[in-house]
Amino acid sequence: MNKANLWREQLAIQIGAHYAHHSNVDAVALTGSVARNLADQYSDIEIHVFWKQSPTDEDRKSIITQADGDIFQFWPIEEDEWSESFIVQGVKVDLSGFLSETIDQVIIDVIEQYELTDYKQILLASIQQATPIHHPEILKAWQQKIKNYPVGLAKKMVMYHLSFGPQWGPEMLAERDDLVFLYDLINKSQKNILGVLLGLNRMYLAHPGFKWMTQTIEAMTIKPDQLTTRMKQIYQLTPKQAVDELHNIIEELFELIETHLPEVETESAKSWFQHRRAPLESA
Repeated sequence: MNKANLWREQLAIQIGAHYAHHSNVDAVALTGSVARNLADQYSDIEIHVFWKQSPTDEDRKSIITQADGDIFQFWPIEEDEWSESFIVQGVKVDLSGFLSETIDQVIIDVIEQYELTDYKQILLASIQQATPIHHPEILKAWQQKIKNYPVGLAKKMVMYHLSFGPQWGPEMLAERDDLVFLYDLINKSQKNILGVLLGLNRMYLAHPGFKWMTQTIEAMTIKPDQLTTRMKQIYQLTPKQAVDELHNIIEELFELIETHLPEVETESAKSWFQHRRAPLESA
């Protein structure tokens, strides 16, 4: 663990203790880059607080004061979450509060109902990677419940992300050197590639913009060869080369689906994709 990460972790424990002493708090957990041991000198501290009952604004503000924090932003409840940001010792702390019963329901929604809502997937990913600060048994119980990623959820994730843009797509844009539109489609395609791979590898979405992409890909066992390098190089190649390499990765993706999750029907998407390539390759 680097010094920046260690210092933030120790500070988070100090801050979390102030929440742990509140009688309405079930558990406190460290999340985000610090919990993943990826923090650097630019990183914020992210903390989740799980409440028995809805906290008042006074509850929330008084604990920030006890932690010697200066409020930066303070929001009312939104999407079953209370959020505030405050500064402690020059570092921004992003705190998210939830009712414990909300976490129980989100686990049911994702694990049993196969919901793909980004917000719920990200919440489970954060819990899975979290480090307990207060009442570890509660966090560990949730982590145990979400440990076994169901096949039904994997299948739905793969099917949902098996989409790579309009039929006229990136080939035409590369030929025309229409770069803003082209790289917008490339970004969307890369996110869908990663979405499919999350399903194949039984991993929850950790960030809507795929922050920590390198570390996420490294944790995957099912993936195209040298994927991290190839995904990054796409932005350094000529537009035509970038499109060709993107196509290569997508075709390898179809092969991985057929090998590791054959119950997913890929023929229509694969046929459409190959048909789209044909005019450019035969020109």
